[in-house]
Amino acid sequence: LLSLGSEYPGMTTSPKTLGGTTNSLTIMTLDAKADFDRAVGAGAEVVRPLAEQFYGDLSCRVRDPFGHEWIISQELEKLSPEEMQRRWNAMAVEGK
Repeated sequence: LLSLGSEYPGMTTSPKTLGGTTNSLTIMTLDAKADFDRAVGAGAEVVRPLAEQFYGDLSCRVRDPFGHEWIISQELEKLSPEEMQRRWNAMAVEGK
């Protein structure tokens, strides 16, 4: 169970009031695109757009109106650690 609520003066302070957050919450889903669209439609700000990642997931990062950051992720393929490393290395070379 996870519960998030509005800021309550004298008791809790939101990341937005603090000027940022020190963590993010990850949601593994079966339909990252639908959940991304729903979050943005409800007022979330796109921090990192929805894209396929080298580690085999389709994922994005959004910030809700209170400043909490969420990673929405969908597994597209199961990869071995060796394959993830190979892809990381190839991506690093392309980025230079």
